[in-house]
Amino acid sequence: TLNHNPNAALGHSQVGAALLKQQKDQEALVHLNEALRLRPADTVSRNNRAVVRTRAGDLAGAIADYRALRAAK
Repeated sequence: TLNHNPNAALGHSQVGAALLKQQKDQEALVHLNEALRLRPADTVSRNNRAVVRTRAGDLAGAIADYRALRAAK
């Protein structure tokens, strides 16, 4: 868990995804940002962050994430 290992990118990604499903976007964004800080190539976290950014109206941020996803393929 994140309590035992706060530097676990996968843990932050999973918490962020769960919060995204609950539409707790600001909380999700914190975890998704941390997951990407720890593991920049994490496509799941990047996609989920793009969704959060889109819902928040941060279209420039969402587009940047989607472009990074395309470049990663």
